Amino acid sequence: MRSAIVTLLRDPGRALRLVVYLLTRNSVSGPGTRLRCAALPGLVAECGSGLSVGPGAVVWGFENIRLGKDVGFMADLRLYAMGESTVEIGDEASINDNVQINAGPRGRIRIGKAFLSGPNVVLRNCNHAWKDASRRILDQGHECADIVIEDDVWIAANAVVLGGAHIKSGCVVAAGSVVRPGVYEPGTVLAGNPAVEVSERV
Repeated sequence: MRSAIVTLLRDPGRALRLVVYLLTRNSVSGPGTRLRCAALPGLVAECGSGLSVGPGAVVWGFENIRLGKDVGFMADLRLYAMGESTVEIGDEASINDNVQINAGPRGRIRIGKAFLSGPNVVLRNCNHAWKDASRRILDQGHECADIVIEDDVWIAANAVVLGGAHIKSGCVVAAGSVVRPGVYEPGTVLAGNPAVEVSERV
C-alpha cells in the first residue's frame, strides 16, 4: 500500500489518472464513462486498446494487472491482484455484472482470449488455511494455487472457480457450478458442485 502511494507521488501523470478514475468510478454518464475508460489503461501494468469498464468497478493492485485488447467489463467489477499475485486477461474478454476476479496474496489468475463470463462469477485463487484445529483459522494464513482459463471459455452465472483449476480451451461451465482444483479437458461441459464433466461440445 505504502509503496503504491510513493510510486504515484513520483509520477504525477499516473496520480492524475488515479484521481480521474476514482472520481468517475461510479459515473453512468457518457463523459464519465469515457474518462474512466481512458484513465484505467495508464494505471495497470499493461493494457491493449479498446478497454471498456462499466460503473462501480473496484480495482486494486494495478501494477500486477495485464489486460489485452478489447476487454470489456460491465458494472460492479471487483478486480484484485494483491501482494505478489498477478492477473492476466486476454484479448476480447467479455465480463458481465458483479464479477469478482480476486488474486492474492500469491499466485496468479490467467484468463485467455475470447473469454465470456456471466454475472456474479467468482474467480479466487487463494483460500484460508483451516486444517490445524489447534489454531484459529484467522491465524493460519492462506493456501494459494494458480487459476488458468484458456481461450474460448464461457463461465455462466453464479459459478465459482477455485485455485488450482485449469480449464482448457473451449470449455463451458454451467451456472452455479463450483470448479475445484484439477485439469479440465478441452471442449467439455462442466456442471455441479463439485463441477464434473457432463458432456462434450460437438
